[in-house]
Amino acid sequence: MADIGGQHERLTLEAVNTSFRTVTDRALKVTKENSNFSYEGAWIKDHPMFQETLHYYMHLGLNECIEEHQKILRIMKDVREFYNPLFLVQFLATAVVLCFSVFLTLMATGFSYQYTTLMHLWGHSLPQIFLFCWYGTKFTDLSTSIRSSVYGCDWYNAPKSFKSKVLIVMIQSGKEFQLKVGNVLPLSVGTFANIIYEVGSYVVVMKSLVDQQHEQSHSSTSSFNATLHH
Repeated sequence: MADIGGQHERLTLEAVNTSFRTVTDRALKVTKENSNFSYEGAWIKDHPMFQETLHYYMHLGLNECIEEHQKILRIMKDVREFYNPLFLVQFLATAVVLCFSVFLTLMATGFSYQYTTLMHLWGHSLPQIFLFCWYGTKFTDLSTSIRSSVYGCDWYNAPKSFKSKVLIVMIQSGKEFQLKVGNVLPLSVGTFANIIYEVGSYVVVMKSLVDQQHEQSHSSTSSFNATLHH
């Protein structure tokens, strides 16, 4: 069977995007390769037999693309169900480590061994969360880009049945597919920004509490010393 659907060694979202976007071009190429017509003139593309053969390969290619897309959707659902609880544990642990490391870093004085150790801990925790969120955003963007790839497959010159299939795929791929942290937070760059904001708020509150406690302790010590002098 001719490779109309764009079969790839690795079934990825990028590969499916490419398959949808180029299905008409590849159908035209295969039509020319499997036809006995002479292509010296441009008029041949309007020949009924040529159009019938081209539309056949377009349908064949689109069906193969849809099969690839369905496989990707099943894999994506399995990935989401498996990794969602793991993401939750990872995010909670990393967020706790990040909060305490940032807070202790602010409390440390000078470039001591404790300070450098905390900075290393902070530097490892922050990129770890960012990478998860960045790939989550990329995952979502690629899943929704299928819609624009399908739209670019020259569907407007195709038969009504082809257009109907394209419309169904566009509707299905228009739904945003997200990886989530425990089915609560979307795994995205926006979530990373919110985490940084929350961690910063936590640090500010904790630092103000510690400063207030130090002031009270200093005030109590001063009062005690004054009493002793009297």
